[in-house]
Amino acid sequence: MGAIEATLFSGWVYDVLAPYAVELHVGHPARLNALSKNKNDRIDATMLANLLRADLFPSCHMSSPQVRELPRVLRYRNFLVVQATRMMEIGNRNREQPRMALR
Repeated sequence: MGAIEATLFSGWVYDVLAPYAVELHVGHPARLNALSKNKNDRIDATMLANLLRADLFPSCHMSSPQVRELPRVLRYRNFLVVQATRMMEIGNRNREQPRMALR
């Protein structure tokens, strides 16, 4: 049995650890932050272990890797669209500036 806090990389960590754990829980970030006033890894680990032992751990749902892949791809597509738009704006700005004559 194990537990991890939900973070940016918790999906990847979950996928790596899941085959080795009988049960693996992912903690709901807002509820865990409300429970912990001190942000210290040792204190947080103790708190997570105690909550898990007492069956009070605030779990959240972990989607399958296929479901988590779609938002990742869409975020990357959005990043590419923003970058392409910036490049076009830079190109248009350079085209509109008067050129200096070479002598």
